[in-house]
Amino acid sequence: MSSFQVILQHIPVMLLVLSRISGVFIFAPLLSSGAMPRQVRVYLAGAMTVAVYPAVDATHAIGMELSIWSLLPLMTQEVAIGAVVGLLASIPLLALELSGVVMGQQLGLSIAAVLNPSLDIPGDNLGQLLFVGATLMYIAMGGMELVFGSLVNTFDAMPIGTPAAAAVIGRDTFEVITGLLDSGFDMAMRIAMPVVVIIFVETVIVGFIMKTVPSLNILSFGFPIRIILGVAVLAASITFVATTLHGELEFVFRTLHEWSLGGLR
Repeated sequence: MSSFQVILQHIPVMLLVLSRISGVFIFAPLLSSGAMPRQVRVYLAGAMTVAVYPAVDATHAIGMELSIWSLLPLMTQEVAIGAVVGLLASIPLLALELSGVVMGQQLGLSIAAVLNPSLDIPGDNLGQLLFVGATLMYIAMGGMELVFGSLVNTFDAMPIGTPAAAAVIGRDTFEVITGLLDSGFDMAMRIAMPVVVIIFVETVIVGFIMKTVPSLNILSFGFPIRIILGVAVLAASITFVATTLHGELEFVFRTLHEWSLGGLR
């Protein structure tokens, strides 16, 4: 067997490894950011593939036919596995931005919508501020290292091109995703509730004042009061926000690590 043939039989397996690693870049925090140039993401995915491939046990896949029809289903499967890793890691950050959007709508800040460059979607200032804060905590807690480590773990628990890898996109994984979505939504509502409640109370009081003194133009200073009250309550509860987010990130990191090792299947 010539040297070229030896190299050629590794190409299909390397493409599958590249597909799984590329899937992380669909949803993972920072890696999926629109602010990161596509060229950087391509180079990073290629560098990770070169670094990870020698450690991947792919003896069963060596010699696989280099055909688009045989590789396409397997590449789709590998992309899905990588995408699940990125999705699980991004849920708490998206949940915190959701709480910011809810609070921003109650404060009237959603009128001035801005583009969130991290997600490349419209959002309000408060939601974007909380998302950036959550991203910083995610980085400080080792979220990037955990995502890469969990991705590497999947190559042992879900080997390339095997039934174990195909089985990952099933009911158990769906339950993990829905469970984290439920937990993230619960966190978002708990964080947003103090501001929502104080705005509700402010709205009721303003309504009574308008009924009692109709000549008073309450709308001229009602919105500034609402914003000041909301921001003050959020600032007073910032420790609660940080503690809640920290606990949620720990829970997500633990779940992601166990899932990548096959412990939840």
